[in-house]
Amino acid sequence: MIRAARYSAALLSACLAGGCAGDDTSYYNRALEKNGEVVSQNRESGAESTPFPYDLADLSPAHRPDPKSDEAGIWYHMEKVERRIKTAGERYRNREVNAYLASVACRVTGSYCKDVRIYVIRAAGMNASMAPNGMMSIRTGLLLRARNEAQLAAVIGHEAGHYLRQHSLQRLRDVIDKTNSLVFFNFILAAAGIPVAGDLAVLAALGDIQAYGRNHEREADGYGLLLMSRAGYDPEEAWKIWDLTLREMKATKDYEDRSQFLASHPEPEERMAVLRKLAKSVKTDKTTDIGRERLREIVAPIRAELIRDELNARRFDAFEVLLDQLIADGDNLAELYYFKGEMRRLRAKDDDLEKALAFYAKAAQAPGTPPPGLKRSAGLVQYKLGRIDAAKESFAAYLKDNPQAPDAGIVRHLLKRPAK
Repeated sequence: MIRAARYSAALLSACLAGGCAGDDTSYYNRALEKNGEVVSQNRESGAESTPFPYDLADLSPAHRPDPKSDEAGIWYHMEKVERRIKTAGERYRNREVNAYLASVACRVTGSYCKDVRIYVIRAAGMNASMAPNGMMSIRTGLLLRARNEAQLAAVIGHEAGHYLRQHSLQRLRDVIDKTNSLVFFNFILAAAGIPVAGDLAVLAALGDIQAYGRNHEREADGYGLLLMSRAGYDPEEAWKIWDLTLREMKATKDYEDRSQFLASHPEPEERMAVLRKLAKSVKTDKTTDIGRERLREIVAPIRAELIRDELNARRFDAFEVLLDQLIADGDNLAELYYFKGEMRRLRAKDDDLEKALAFYAKAAQAPGTPPPGLKRSAGLVQYKLGRIDAAKESFAAYLKDNPQAPDAGIVRHLLKRPAK
């Protein structure tokens, strides 16, 4: 039993260090190698990439599973989910946004355009997901973080890669195989009088399953690079979206404590490095489209409401990283400085309230148009700081500019508060 315990401890350490996980960075290359791109090709040699059709995966366009298969079972459940999503309150129904994302998805997926259906979900955070039946959901938070259409295309291509390679089906079968094997393994261990190893076997199996998921993510990254390049987008934009993601992650308090073992995605640093390297091998003089202005035209009219969603999530440190990136891009700075002030007002720690007033003042002078609530927010902060006269001036200015505002009655009530 002592020997078994020592073995168990060694197994635990190896698993937690990733030693029992089948991670393999070559998965990034698989889409490019399988579909005609020579990853090791040196572009300086003058060789050209080989043209290739959209024969991307094991399934063909308009694919439907065999009704008797396990795949059909997955599709059946996801089709029920899709019916609910169609009428969900969280679904973002802005026609221009939905049409725009559908057009980018069609450009990226080519012959599979009709098989991939986009559902835009109003939610904070950078995320998108792909169901095995072709249903792709995209959070509106992604629209804030993609700095151009090429980066958006990389994410859509990544999700399409999951569909084209049937990763959900592969992973389900892997889980079934691992858990069935685990039942047999636990039975043998128990018969041998080593019960402690049963828990460690579970740990090892979970590590294998999660590594399988990480390798799927790597392969999907490769497909994203391939698909965006085929569509004429600059593949060197693919890695850049992970830079902002990594900076947001590092700003959160629990970044250092996150579980490496149970994480189902590769580290952002790895993805950035590999995608940056691979992009050079697929870029040509025909893959230069970035599309910053196209994305900007779609996002600009709705950006304030999307930023408000991020603010309401109360992840203040990550939110400030996002705002700083948007400020660096330089679009409508008045709006962005206003939200810098709003973050400080809502967090209200240390000297946040004083800094909120400074950002409101900066918003009033910056290029662009701040949201109509600027004077009201300044008044609220001034009230908290006990500056009643200044608050009343701000509220009066707010009501003058917005006499029919939904909160006008509340603001008028605050105006009746005695001055000091």
